[in-house]
Amino acid sequence: VLPEEEAREAERVVQEYLASTCRDEGRRELLRSGRGGALTKSEIQPAITDDPEKEHVRKCALALTRHLRPGALPDEEAREAETVVREYLASQCENKEKRELLLSGKEELTKTQIQRACSVKCRAKNPAYLTPSEVVVRSLEGEGDVEE
Repeated sequence: VLPEEEAREAERVVQEYLASTCRDEGRRELLRSGRGGALTKSEIQPAITDDPEKEHVRKCALALTRHLRPGALPDEEAREAETVVREYLASQCENKEKRELLLSGKEELTKTQIQRACSVKCRAKNPAYLTPSEVVVRSLEGEGDVEE
C-alpha cells in the first residue's frame, strides 16, 4: 500500500495520462480535474493514425487503375484523380525536370507511377500519443503537466 501522498501523485499521473489520450476536449478537462471517470475506447487517441491526404492520393490512384477500363470512371473524375496523383508524385520527385514534366501533364502516367501512388503508406505514428511509461517518466522528471 502506498503512502497517501504517493497514492495521490500516482492517481494524478494516471488522470493526466488519460486526459492526454482523450479526443474530446470537454471530457479531457474533466479528467484533468479528477472528475472524469474512465475513458471509453473511442475517446483514447490511437498510437497510429491515418493521414487523410495520403489516403486521398491512394484512392485517386486506385480510381485511375479502374479508369484504364473504358467507361469505368467519368472523364472529369479521371482528370481530377490524375491531377491529385501527379501532384503527389511531383512532391516526391527530387529531379526538377521530372517534377515539372509530371505537373505539366504532357506525358501519360505510367502503370508504375500509378502503382507507386496506389501503394502510398497512409498510416503514421500519432504525434500526440504518449505511452503510459512516457507519461510516468515525464512526470517523474518534473516537466510539469503532460502536454498533448
